[in-house]
Amino acid sequence: IENVSARGSGGSRQQADVEFDFRDLEEGATHEVISYRPCETRFGMSYRIILANYPSEGQTAETWAHTTLRPLLATRPEITAEKPATLHIRERTVTDDNKVRMRCSLILTQQEEVSDEDLNLDF
Repeated sequence: IENVSARGSGGSRQQADVEFDFRDLEEGATHEVISYRPCETRFGMSYRIILANYPSEGQTAETWAHTTLRPLLATRPEITAEKPATLHIRERTVTDDNKVRMRCSLILTQQEEVSDEDLNLDF
């Protein structure tokens, strides 16, 4: 594992029960992301994510976020146990030279509820 130091707001860092490799996630699986943190590496800014109920119910697990998730995480969205994001593994293929290629998406929880009374379209 790369030597990393967390940057940003600091505060209390959530600890996960286990560490795992993102490439081990199954195709078609959906997971709840409850936390993330930026990490400066020798390759630039990367992110660590924590999944709820993985590898089993009641456990949390931490891994490096897939590179395609970095642009979204760089916007610093609010992702907490109360407002989790949904990680969906759309495709997982193993190439002839044993490299794992993955396609995934991260869907944020709706951040704010807006009622009809809050919208005033009379202008």
